[in-house]
Amino acid sequence: MFLHALYCNRHTGPVRPLVEEAEWLKGVIKYVKSHYAEHITVADAAAVSGYSPSHFMRIFRREAGQTFVDFLTDYRLSAAVYYLKETQDEIGVVAENCGFANLSYFIRCFNRKYGASPGRYRKLSRLGENEAIAAGEE
Repeated sequence: MFLHALYCNRHTGPVRPLVEEAEWLKGVIKYVKSHYAEHITVADAAAVSGYSPSHFMRIFRREAGQTFVDFLTDYRLSAAVYYLKETQDEIGVVAENCGFANLSYFIRCFNRKYGASPGRYRKLSRLGENEAIAAGEE
């Protein structure tokens, strides 16, 4: 009975070679880099990869070492650091430009990752730059 169930539910589609699996991951990362400011779902990323959402989540975690949602959040937070350092945009604008629809969620995530609120991080990063300029390290 068990063997019959295995036989009936066997995978009959083409098997992707390992090289092709690495390419799908590059495609997903490229998609995130191009669309991180937009609303991205697991289903969107799965469609880019050509896998079902459940299979995508499983293999993304295996290949990237973190969930897709964690990867996307980390990428967005890295972009926020850039905007905080390089622009005068308000924190809410930075959050929105980096794909965070909820300001309080953005602040919580940022604080968890960097140990400071976005406003404090900006202030401290500017103080560090000013100290380097004053010391002639520019």
